[in-house]
Amino acid sequence: MLAQVRKAPATFAELARKNSDDPGSAANGSDLEFFGRGAMVKPFDDAAFTMKTGEISNLIETDFGYHIITLTSVRGGEKKPFESVRPEIEAEVRKSLAQKKYVEAAEQFTNTVFEQSDSLQPVIDKLKLTKLTATVQRTPPPGASGPLASAKLLESVFGNDAARNKRNTDAVEVAPNQLVSARVVQHTPARTLPMAEVKEGVRNRLIQQQSAALARKEALAKAPTEALPVTLTKVVPREIPPGGDAPLQSQYTQAWAAAESLASQEALKKRFKAEIKTAAVAEAASAALR
Repeated sequence: MLAQVRKAPATFAELARKNSDDPGSAANGSDLEFFGRGAMVKPFDDAAFTMKTGEISNLIETDFGYHIITLTSVRGGEKKPFESVRPEIEAEVRKSLAQKKYVEAAEQFTNTVFEQSDSLQPVIDKLKLTKLTATVQRTPPPGASGPLASAKLLESVFGNDAARNKRNTDAVEVAPNQLVSARVVQHTPARTLPMAEVKEGVRNRLIQQQSAALARKEALAKAPTEALPVTLTKVVPREIPPGGDAPLQSQYTQAWAAAESLASQEALKKRFKAEIKTAAVAEAASAALR
């Protein structure tokens, strides 16, 4: 076959179509088109890139079988003036140096926050970093960006080592080429709030609800054909406190009853422009008990 090709180079494509076992190129006369260095297996690659245009190779053995190469054309490989490629070279060098520097800094950062886990100040001083403070919950808030949007970082913050033992978190990658470590300075566990803390808030909420309900009722009475639509835009889940909802439900029931009574009084006073005389009420109650 090699002798036939060398005797009649113009028949290469025809012989390849009849004899080649390569399903990808046999049909088009084994034309591989242009390819760069390293695209082929090494014996084939080495032979092709040492040949001259129009030359026919010796028999070449690879893991895929035996090959005969004829080099029909060469392109590329031309030299360019240094000044024309200088910006590209400088950009590539800067990128390479920056990546190398980041890898070194990342290793220092990771080791320091782990080895000196009782403070972030050593790593801040060593790498000239900026310390940020924030109050966070277990899940990223709506619209969060940057490190606070990283669920992985928040998971580390609420881990036992960080939340209970007050140790630095491990270095967490929150974005490409961006590492963060956090330290918990104060942790407020989920809990049932005391009545004193929720009473005023519940009272104000009920007053608003009662006033809104009364205003809506009056508006509907005046214009029964009008509708007042209510749109629910968002539901925010809360964390279940230790012990479940039973203690909190009891407190809210008591607070609701007290606040509802106050709200009703406020609404009636506002509607009828009335005033409740405490002394008179007390006297009437006393008289009723006699």
